[in-house]
Amino acid sequence: MKIKIFLSAALSMPLLASCVQDRGCLLRVANQDHDSSSSQKIHADMDELIHSRPVDGAREVNAELVVSQLELSREGRRNRRIFYVLTDGGGKFLTAGTCGIDEDQCDSVIVKRMIAFCERM
Repeated sequence: MKIKIFLSAALSMPLLASCVQDRGCLLRVANQDHDSSSSQKIHADMDELIHSRPVDGAREVNAELVVSQLELSREGRRNRRIFYVLTDGGGKFLTAGTCGIDEDQCDSVIVKRMIAFCERM
């Protein structure tokens, strides 16, 4: 009897969680820097993060990975930065930014910024 209760509770938990969960907005990413393996990797990582989120499509935020650029620090280290633009579903400019690929986790940084804009819409 206890096993039945445990199993039914365990099976119903994801169902209950999906009913209570906030159904965010539609997030999309496009890569304009097709020749850069760094941009391709971030694009794939962002896709993975985005597809793990529930969506309802009522709101939309798009990210365009514009270009990745190699820069030299004063210490002589080589770092790669990616430049991106966020727009709403109608193409209206929201913000632009950059992050260091070698230092940061750009995929999660950009997706967090996209989610923040969704929450403000």
